[in-house]
Amino acid sequence: RLRFDCFLLDFRFILMTRCVGMSSFLASQHLILVLSFERLYAAIFPAHFEKNSSKFLSVTIALSSLAGTFAFSMMQFSNNFRLFHGQAIAVALFNTNIPDNQHGCKVLMNMIAISNCISLIVLFIDFYLNFLRKPVGSASLAISYQFSENRRIVLILLPIELTQTLMGLFGTSLFAMFRKVNARPTPIEQQILLEISTIIPTCFPLMLTFWIRRSIARNANRTPNFDLVEDRFESLRKSWN
Repeated sequence: RLRFDCFLLDFRFILMTRCVGMSSFLASQHLILVLSFERLYAAIFPAHFEKNSSKFLSVTIALSSLAGTFAFSMMQFSNNFRLFHGQAIAVALFNTNIPDNQHGCKVLMNMIAISNCISLIVLFIDFYLNFLRKPVGSASLAISYQFSENRRIVLILLPIELTQTLMGLFGTSLFAMFRKVNARPTPIEQQILLEISTIIPTCFPLMLTFWIRRSIARNANRTPNFDLVEDRFESLRKSWN
């Protein structure tokens, strides 16, 4: 008869995977915020952005934002990394009944609320500058191309940011209402609430993939606007003269 040894799984690995998933979700929100600031800079100073833009600087800022948000979120989720210590038996992820976790949860909720507000404000400013503001009649070909590129990126970021903000508001509102109704929840109730509030963020990568594929398919099937091309060449000819 075959005998198999029992595989013992440390519960900290399970909690660590949830920490990684939720931290990655928060880091993606800050990445969208970095892209929104880039589009805002390109909309306010299009000529300067066209001449002095640096891909290396953009990638460095984006990676720094991801790494900083990921490290800060992991620190709050794991109670200042005590989750990964050898005898961290009393640590439970996002359980506010434990006094050591209450401060981290408050800090994390405040960070999510502030980043959501800043993201929406910057994105709506981008939308105003690129769509509602009257275009400059004597713009060069490079500036016209920059504005068209801004419009394309803002149209992709706007539904993603709105969806992410609604998911954040849903989770925080659900936690706040639950704490008002039940001040001392049991661990099972706390875990059920956590699963319900995070099921939509878990599906967010699928929704994001669907939206990107839809945008790519729509742009691939779009016929070129030859009138716009002629206007750009006419603007380029005037700038040369």
